[in-house]
Amino acid sequence: MIIYDSENGETLGKHNLSKEKGKLIQDKNHLRDRTKGISAMMESTIGKFEAQVLAQIFMLEIKKKYPRYIRDQLQLVNQQWNHFPSIFVNSGLKLCVEKRLFSASELKDMIRFLTESAQHEPIELFEESPAKIKPLDEQLNDILEIKPSIRSLETYLPFLEGGTNN
Repeated sequence: MIIYDSENGETLGKHNLSKEKGKLIQDKNHLRDRTKGISAMMESTIGKFEAQVLAQIFMLEIKKKYPRYIRDQLQLVNQQWNHFPSIFVNSGLKLCVEKRLFSASELKDMIRFLTESAQHEPIELFEESPAKIKPLDEQLNDILEIKPSIRSLETYLPFLEGGTNN
């Protein structure tokens, strides 16, 4: 389907027609915010971060890596401010730059990881101390007093992030 301006004959748009009933065919360009130029959009995005130097490094790397999709990348970065507290967005940026992860989706994943990690606080299973267990054989009392070593979750983070044990 071709849409023309009836006054001057200018082509306003071209769209494919689907033979499938109810299928939406949409041009991604219609979803893009074209009200600002790329450089103004980058400046606006950088200005939201506390560490603006890191934000500038991040944005320039994204622009270098995804020149055709920079507007989409910036829009995705900007959306994070609406979905997450600023402390996580700022921390996510810092970690992405440290780990050389330069894309809006990697920033989004890092922010989500930080948010979910913060929600996992240790849970106390007993408000009071649990009842003392009495073994059938009195000689096993010492075994019941053994406590397993407990590691911090920080020990496992390098493995979850794809690192190895050095």
